[in-house]
Amino acid sequence: MDNTELISSVINVSDAWGGLKAKPKLVKNRENIVLDVTLNSGQRAAFRFHRPGYQSSQAIISELMWMEALTKQNFPCPSPIRALNKDLIVETKGLRTASIIKWVKATELKEKIVTADEKELISIFKNLGKITAELHNITDRINTNSFVRHKWDEEEFFSDNPAWGRYWENPSLSKQESEFIYKIKNKLRQTLGKIHNGDKGLIHADLLEENILVDTQKMWIIDFDDCGFGFREYDLATILIQHFNKRYFNQAKSALIEAYNKARNKFQTDTNTINFFIMVRSLVSCGWGISRAPLGSSVHREQAERALSCLELFNSYGS
Repeated sequence: MDNTELISSVINVSDAWGGLKAKPKLVKNRENIVLDVTLNSGQRAAFRFHRPGYQSSQAIISELMWMEALTKQNFPCPSPIRALNKDLIVETKGLRTASIIKWVKATELKEKIVTADEKELISIFKNLGKITAELHNITDRINTNSFVRHKWDEEEFFSDNPAWGRYWENPSLSKQESEFIYKIKNKLRQTLGKIHNGDKGLIHADLLEENILVDTQKMWIIDFDDCGFGFREYDLATILIQHFNKRYFNQAKSALIEAYNKARNKFQTDTNTINFFIMVRSLVSCGWGISRAPLGSSVHREQAERALSCLELFNSYGS
């Protein structure tokens, strides 16, 4: 739909929440369409049209139920706003599923990292370790049995049909590179059962810089669109994947792990295991663009080169 049609649709759908005070402002039109809105109640919020075909209605409801439960425990993430009839989502005829969450007024973490000195960087990653442990600790106390979300497990990572795409078939890979990655994935699958600490549960699964916001007082976690049930250490690896080739990487990783282990109630992790899951994340991301980016997009090679670099750096399981 064009921009005029989109704005009109948002205004109409927002009636389920009591209507809008002002014209919506488009923030992002990617997988989910996100708009900055102000409800007639005066609440500033993020209106979302969810990507069709990615998550079922029940999965989106489960995502929002988790966020709602987290905010009730004072975890810093956006709180869903229920419609006037108390529903978490609104199904629209011929359009996407809609939801609304409270607006978080803060900046993306990457803007902070760009200007941070060494001391600030270590502090940032300590805070990231602490907030991730807090996320997992609180989630352990939430009844998630009724939640419907996909899994970030052995099948998702190492089967021949992972949800984010057959990463060894990334179109930018050479035949030799593709064969190498396919062989490595099978070796990593054999190792997984021996290396992870047994800590499984609901995870965010996409704790990248753009999904972590900061203000003068605290960090916020946003965009739970990819959350699912899986290995908790995958969340830590996802935080680090964007920094694996930075000069501060080893210090950041140590600070993250130390703070996480200190704050985590039950489970502990270590450098070797996090390196393992960084490789896993790099492979999963290598398949991400297959169904999302045009064949000639640079995204394919960027993700492929990162995966190959991570395997070169962290692979100790043979080729």
